[in-house]
Formats: sequence, C-alpha cells, structure tokens
Amino acid sequence: MAGLGETIAARGNVKAGPASERPEHLARVLQFAADGVLSPLIEASYPLEAVAEAYARIDSGRKVGNIVLRP
Repeated sequence: MAGLGETIAARGNVKAGPASERPEHLARVLQFAADGVLSPLIEASYPLEAVAEAYARIDSGRKVGNIVLRP
C-alpha cells in the first residue's frame, strides 16, 4: 500500500491545503474546472440517502479520493 508521499507523487502536480473563501478565487477555480484544467480524484459517489455509508468510508482510513454525495 502506498503512503501519502507516494500517492501524491503518482498524481503529478498536486496542490493541497485549505482554499480561500474569496469570491474571486472561487471564480478562478470554477473557471479552471470549466476549462478542464482540474482533474479531481473522485473515489466514490453516493446518493444522499447513503450518507452514513459515505461517512463510514471516510472514517475507514482507506479513502484515497473525494467522496461525492448526490441529491
């Protein structure tokens, strides 16, 4: 199993950390997404009714990507 360093290195140019809450920064991130510049790693997608299952995956310590909850 790869550690955090190996996982990040395998993904290439990774930016991590908290995002600012400034509207102009959010607009820039949204533009990156629209332009296809971002490549988020989505591990799983769950319906909102399965929120407990989604949190169980997060708490398992084995989550690699993001978890998406759908309405």
